[in-house]
This record gives sequence, structure tokens and C-alpha cells, in this order.
Amino acid sequence: MRKILCLIFLLSLEGCSVLSLKENSIESIVIEERKTGSRIKIIDQSQISQLLKVINSSRKEFGIFKGNYIITILYRNKEIKTILIEGDMLKIDGVTYRMSKKNALIIEKYFEDG
Repeated sequence: MRKILCLIFLLSLEGCSVLSLKENSIESIVIEERKTGSRIKIIDQSQISQLLKVINSSRKEFGIFKGNYIITILYRNKEIKTILIEGDMLKIDGVTYRMSKKNALIIEKYFEDG
């Protein structure tokens, strides 16, 4: 019975393993570096689309971390989503995901170029 429960749990994780944030009605995205407190606000829709494409390429994976960056997504309806990022890991709604190393570097460079 225990093996069956473990198998069901693993299959349920795999069934929803890809992150899918919608870009409809996003007003802005704020990226904050935790160490310095520096913030960048992104309101350009093409930049928002690029950033969401990078985030949505992530796959669910277990991990524990604090996060070097905080990404706050502000929707027009006042809904707020917060994402923690450290290296190639991100956490949203308490669930951890892993990005490709290339995409993790894109987010860090994006902040540096801001």
C-alpha cells in the first residue's frame, strides 16, 4: 500500500510539473535584489513576456532556499504573485521549480542591465 501511495504522489507531481504563469493583465513586474534592496520595475509588455517565458520554462523540483531575488508580479486586478529566485531555482506559491542554467543567467543579467 505504501508503494502505491508513493507512486501516486510521484505521478501527481509529474502531472503538473511545468510552471504556467499567464501574462494577461499584468500591470508590472518588480525585481528586487535582497542583498542590496535594489529594485527594478518592468512595465514594457515585451520585456514582461520575455521574463515570463523564462520563468514558465521551469520544471518542478524539490529544493530549499531563501532566494537572492524577489520577483513581484502585479496584475491589473490588484492580485500579486511573489517569486523567490536563487541561482537556477525558483519558488512560487510554496512550490519549487528549476530553470535551465541559461535561463537563470538571463534573469541575473536582466537585473544587472536594469
